[in-house]
Amino acid sequence: MSELTEPDLSSFPEVQHRIEDGRFVCPGDEKSRCHRYPDCDESLHDRWPCGCEYVAHSECWIQPWIEASSLADSHDEADGFGGLRDADFPDGDVSWSWEYDYVLFRYVQPVTDRTAAT
Repeated sequence: MSELTEPDLSSFPEVQHRIEDGRFVCPGDEKSRCHRYPDCDESLHDRWPCGCEYVAHSECWIQPWIEASSLADSHDEADGFGGLRDADFPDGDVSWSWEYDYVLFRYVQPVTDRTAAT
């Protein structure tokens, strides 16, 4: 039995996700790292290795996690933007983190235009 190793996705480019017009946006495509994930039964992915091959997809794997709830529920308030409604989030580049059963995003640099929040 061959030993499975975590896939090397280093040759696939990272993309800069962002909030735009109150929505989480992924500007990537099938060549982007966030568009490469297993194409088999999700119940198998509880632990690595799941035995599934990572393949290209048209959809970013992060986006449905953010869109499953409101932006406010998926927002890491450590960036100083607490208590906002979805439409109040300013446009800006964001990073994300996997929190074991959900995804959080935060702004990657200070967003100076907080007028949308008032």
